[in-house]
Amino acid sequence: MSASPLGPNHFKTMSASASQTLRHVFAPLSSNSPRPPPSKKSWSARIQKKSPRQALAAALCGANAHFGGFGFGGAASEPPELPPGLEDYTLERPLGKGMFGAVWLGRHSGMGLSRPVAVKVCALDDEEETSAADVAHEAEMLARLFSGADVPASRLLPRLFAYQTDALRAALVLQYFEGVELREHASAAGGLLSEVEARRLTALLLEALAHAHRKGVAHGDVKPENVLVTVPDAASLMLVDFGSASAFDPEAAPRVAERGGTPNFMAPERHLAGGGGAQHFDGRASDVWSAGCVLFSLLRGRAPYDWEAAEAQADAEGWSRGWPEASGHAAALLRRVRDNDPFSCGEEEDEEEDEPPPVSGSTERLVRLATRFEPSERPTAARLREELLGAAVPESAFARLALGAAS
Repeated sequence: MSASPLGPNHFKTMSASASQTLRHVFAPLSSNSPRPPPSKKSWSARIQKKSPRQALAAALCGANAHFGGFGFGGAASEPPELPPGLEDYTLERPLGKGMFGAVWLGRHSGMGLSRPVAVKVCALDDEEETSAADVAHEAEMLARLFSGADVPASRLLPRLFAYQTDALRAALVLQYFEGVELREHASAAGGLLSEVEARRLTALLLEALAHAHRKGVAHGDVKPENVLVTVPDAASLMLVDFGSASAFDPEAAPRVAERGGTPNFMAPERHLAGGGGAQHFDGRASDVWSAGCVLFSLLRGRAPYDWEAAEAQADAEGWSRGWPEASGHAAALLRRVRDNDPFSCGEEEDEEEDEPPPVSGSTERLVRLATRFEPSERPTAARLREELLGAAVPESAFARLALGAAS
């Protein structure tokens, strides 16, 4: 019996009670307790080295994902029983295990074909409030990305092959992609990428986002850990972890509800909205802000703004919507955000660090454009991608980068 094909109409309408816990189903290693990106000096030291298969598992496992003792030097685990409807899939070996499930390397043998797949198996635990509806929402977001014929399929997004559930577990069968996290790729290059490489990879990321937006899906948690790049040349990438994704009508106002994300890569309107996640925002503009932060982090080794520290201060002091009471670090951060000043030396940057390589005026302009304070002033993902590919980087900038690399 083959699993039936999936599309947006395959899923019944779900109630608003599909809680924020859904994002943990596909949460990467750091999303349960987001932390600011390391500085240039500490980036390499703080990256957990993972093989391409481990990187994929990290993007699909829940919090506290681990690999040792789970098929990597430890005792082999018995594969779990899959829900009915997935008889054409077999589990070969575990790739990783986390709080909210396990990822297995599987194989699809139906219709005379044999191909590797990634299978995420989630226990439906009432104590964690991970329900079948939660997992179905994640599957629906993935299915939307490849539905219909109006927009060509994207090679930069994960394809969902099948989804089934029973009373005990849910299983999602996904495209298998061998790659490493974008942050780890940068770490292997010394913590920072060249300006040309950073722009190329960010343009690919924006291509993935533009496709998702045309399909009415806002990712909601764009950051280096959720981007896998091929090895060893990073010729292509895949945007993963749609656990924080939200759907919207592409023909109407793209307003989505808060589903959580990683503070240092979240747009300001999401931090300042208040309301415990009840507020709505433009999901497309928020994703573009995050992509601009990713580009910045590839050039500087950290996110441009330390929102995590500011949010901790806001929580401790009980600030109201918009943070009018902001003081100290948070007040300084808000001034920089409103002034569209990501490249100034804020508290996030260690003054004792080596001076980073210079950034061309065209690249700095595009980072500032993506991180405008007002969502309506940010370009679309498609437009920003065109700008990244079309705006010339002066030869003098390449010369300075080359001289810096040679010194």
